[in-house]
Amino acid sequence: MHVIARGEVFFASTPQSMAAAFADYDLLSSLGLEFAMNVPIRQNGKTCITLNLLREAEEFTPYDGCEVLRVFGQWFSKLNSNQNQTT
Repeated sequence: MHVIARGEVFFASTPQSMAAAFADYDLLSSLGLEFAMNVPIRQNGKTCITLNLLREAEEFTPYDGCEVLRVFGQWFSKLNSNQNQTT
């Protein structure tokens, strides 16, 4: 998948793209979850975490992806800084 291997953000904004990306699409759809955004968090050029967000009301936008990266990046930097202080 491009999220893990290439570090690319993935947006699923149609039922077809959701069904193609998620084996459990029928379950997700039954819960009203119709849109997804998968954001890779990378360290040293490798994906170490993926942040997977689902929503029901409206599709995610590139702006949403930027905001997620900004907020998560701040948290991850603090976490990394704290770990470096304890070692």
